Amino acid sequence: MSIKELDLSKLEETLLGDIGCRQLVVEYVNAIDLDTAATIDTDTETPRSIIETRRRVLREVNLRQGQPQFRNRLILRYGNACQISRCAFPGLVEAAHIAPYATSSENGVHNGLLLRSDLHTLFDLGLLAINPATMTVSLHPEVQGMGYGSLEGAPLFTNGTSGPDRAALAERWEFFNSHLARLEEHVAS
Repeated sequence: MSIKELDLSKLEETLLGDIGCRQLVVEYVNAIDLDTAATIDTDTETPRSIIETRRRVLREVNLRQGQPQFRNRLILRYGNACQISRCAFPGLVEAAHIAPYATSSENGVHNGLLLRSDLHTLFDLGLLAINPATMTVSLHPEVQGMGYGSLEGAPLFTNGTSGPDRAALAERWEFFNSHLARLEEHVAS
């Protein structure tokens, strides 16, 4: 006989139906920390429970913050501030991959940008891009009116270096422009 840890996510639906057990689930979810979340496989398509959702969110945060070598190399190259907004608050500046790491496995400084966390998200969603020809910021029209308009046309800070890989930026530029084209098609129809 062996002793195995009980995975409450498998019992969550039943536990949530009982008032006394509901508090147990809430306390368990609140107790899941980054280290625990990083060791649990939550690669299901859609989380089936709040426990799985909490694990996934914490694991994603851990993955972003868990790129210390990549981030440190980018800081050595570009300084310790966002390359767009110049925000230098350490907890908000993240190492962003230009060509997604999941598809490229490329962790070199030429495949990275230091971005404030919200700008990183916009970049990943294709709502913000760097024009590879001018090295300036372009924003999707949907986000320009949401407090980001002042960043339109802002130069990418490269700290006197050659900057990031322009070919990778060009691929992202195409991704950004495909979003713009879909918006134009939607507006026209």
